[in-house]
Amino acid sequence: GFIAGAPASSQWKEWLLFNNAVRFGVTDPQFGQDVSLYVFRLPFLEFAVGWVFAALLVVLIVTAVFHYLNGGIRLQSPWQRVTPQVKVHLSVILALMALTKTAQYYLARYELVFSQRGFVEGAGFTDVKAQLPALNLLMIISIAAAALFIANIFRKGWVFPIIAVGLWAFISLVVGTIYP
Repeated sequence: GFIAGAPASSQWKEWLLFNNAVRFGVTDPQFGQDVSLYVFRLPFLEFAVGWVFAALLVVLIVTAVFHYLNGGIRLQSPWQRVTPQVKVHLSVILALMALTKTAQYYLARYELVFSQRGFVEGAGFTDVKAQLPALNLLMIISIAAAALFIANIFRKGWVFPIIAVGLWAFISLVVGTIYP
């Protein structure tokens, strides 16, 4: 609890702003959101989603290690290397991580308003015409990856998760980095 709570304790100002947010009455022309979203809500939401992803990553690592130590994961076995219960457990954690990544991509769309990519600060042509569609595509792919992780529960092997992560990494590299 201390290790997980220590980073969150430094976010008390963002929590107060989030919890006591008021509308400005000015709408952002790109996303149609009240401008108060960027001041009051977005910083805390980004922290919370990032914290959840980091916590799930730690849970995944600790879970995999303990399952290995308890014999649920056997790397030396030529037959069944992962028991069905462990496969379900790891697949659900990976699906939750993919859905958390979807939330990060969703919030990253709003971060484009603060882009420093061009000559002026704010969402420029590249951000709106390349980066925003890339983030939307990555959201769809991360949801599909979560669905494949859940579908992996009912299939033998780990083909679906490998395909999901491989496709996700390739699309993320090409569409999220190279194209913009």
